[in-house]
Amino acid sequence: MSLLTSLLFRTLARRFARATGRRPQPVDMAGIRKTVAATREPALIAAHGTVVAALTAVCGVLTVAGITVLLLGPLWLGIATIVLAAICAVTAVPEVLRIRRTVRARRLRRHARALNQEMDGSHPT
Repeated sequence: MSLLTSLLFRTLARRFARATGRRPQPVDMAGIRKTVAATREPALIAAHGTVVAALTAVCGVLTVAGITVLLLGPLWLGIATIVLAAICAVTAVPEVLRIRRTVRARRLRRHARALNQEMDGSHPT
């Protein structure tokens, strides 16, 4: 994957340099990797949050539908719908735990980075 990314960025840099009439500058792959790593974690948190929101919405709709059918319709259909709602609720639990674990790891990593910079004598950013 890294080789493919490197080739893509080099090709794009050469095309840009030809278009502007300048010599191509070396591509800072370490900076690109750092940017991708910094963007990846918030994207994962947002993706898991979206999954939790969708599962919560589906669980709510199935619960309301299940109770309505339980009171007004066939008993077996109401029970089946409420069981589906419970399955959706149980499915959301690991996603919430993943979000908590990712946020905690990110917080600890930032704290460790700040401590390392403090020990080195530089100011944390």
